[in-house]
Amino acid sequence: MWRDNRIGEDVAYFYHHDAHGRLTEKDERQIRDGGGYVHHYHYDNQHRLVHYRREQQGITLLESRYLYDPPGRRIGKRVWKSRRTYGEITGNEYIQLSHAPEVTWYGWDGDRLTTTETATQRVQTIYTPGSFTPLIRVETQTAELAKAVRRTLAEKFQQEANVTFPPELVAMVDSLEAELQRGELSAANRAWLAQCGLTPEQIQNQMEPEYTPERKIHLYHCDHRGLPLALVNAEGKADWSAEYDAWGNVLRENNPHNIEQHIRLPGQQYDEETGLYYNRHRYYDPLQGRYITQDPIGLRGGWNPYTYPLNPVAEVDPLGLSGLGAFNSLLDQPGMKDAYNRSAAQYENSLPKPVSEWKFSRWEEGRGKRLGNSYINVNAICEDQFGNTKSVNARTFQTGWFPINEVEAGRGIPDPGEDPSDIASATDTITDNVKDLIDAHAQAITCGSKSGYQCFKNSEATQKLGEKLCGRR
Repeated sequence: MWRDNRIGEDVAYFYHHDAHGRLTEKDERQIRDGGGYVHHYHYDNQHRLVHYRREQQGITLLESRYLYDPPGRRIGKRVWKSRRTYGEITGNEYIQLSHAPEVTWYGWDGDRLTTTETATQRVQTIYTPGSFTPLIRVETQTAELAKAVRRTLAEKFQQEANVTFPPELVAMVDSLEAELQRGELSAANRAWLAQCGLTPEQIQNQMEPEYTPERKIHLYHCDHRGLPLALVNAEGKADWSAEYDAWGNVLRENNPHNIEQHIRLPGQQYDEETGLYYNRHRYYDPLQGRYITQDPIGLRGGWNPYTYPLNPVAEVDPLGLSGLGAFNSLLDQPGMKDAYNRSAAQYENSLPKPVSEWKFSRWEEGRGKRLGNSYINVNAICEDQFGNTKSVNARTFQTGWFPINEVEAGRGIPDPGEDPSDIASATDTITDNVKDLIDAHAQAITCGSKSGYQCFKNSEATQKLGEKLCGRR
């Protein structure tokens, strides 16, 4: 029996905890040349592991630091490894930490870790919908990612002409580029290009080509819990496979291609430097089959604040809070059913819910009459990823007896019906074209006698405005 469920020693280590019940030191029993390893753990005021250090006879062999975002998800780590060097004068051998750390960055989708990026590669994980079971692994080398970097049309124009576009002009050029990429150029943008003495083909020739990086894609083969057993390539062969015990310890690994596959039990990521598994809210020690800190939700996660589900073959804990699965007779114990229900509810509420991500589709107009006045509604039509649509009103123009909105002219570009040859002359270089483009923008501050409706349609009803309207909650 250990006081407060804090194990003091086992066959491999001596353990030390602080007043908060956090593991602060782990001393190795094993006899090594030079002495056993001593592991030190440091935490922030939110009880998150932020610093780890491994020592031998007072000499630091490895050090790592961890970064978290406001919701408490780990977003980065830096690891300094040791190397043996020799003194220039004495020739004596000594151990020194590397000056530059190995840096890893992480990206998340809710509580699921989806992206891991190092100096050499980016690994992205696609999960089975609504679960923590990995489905697809996409690996891209950093060199390939660098090839995919390209300048937008607005960035290229500004750099080559050594000018700075106003934000409105950047938005218009971005809209033009998007339309050219889709092969659908609006009448307004055609008129705008004609005013600047340019053709769509000339602009398209200035667009930098898009590069699709080469990627390695593997399918995960997992057990009933979601623990990866193999990575299968496009030819149907296993490039990586492993066997585990019930608590997630790797017993055997077949890895001829040196693939870094760090996903373990659902919600867990293996850290090579510590030997621990990062488990969202806590760190899991697979050698002990328990966490190194107490449960952040207290007794709602169970009577033992360090425990992983006691039946790891049937239950999982993807958030590091409370086990999910069949508790069997444990639910019959006093208070256990209520504690489990609260923990399960918190877990379910933390899962990403299907949320509509609205994107601008097109502009539509609605005409009608009211109290003797004719009006025109200009609406942004939005679509989400589920195929739903909604209409968001951008402006309403009255055109009857009291055309209130028609009295004042707005901002815009020259009327597309005007003869472009009367507005701008042809130029020779792209720099001259860009200068004409800026001049044309400056000269089109007002719409003159053009109606407010036409002014809005030609100048303000842009892709950017539509995206802004559709993005409002």
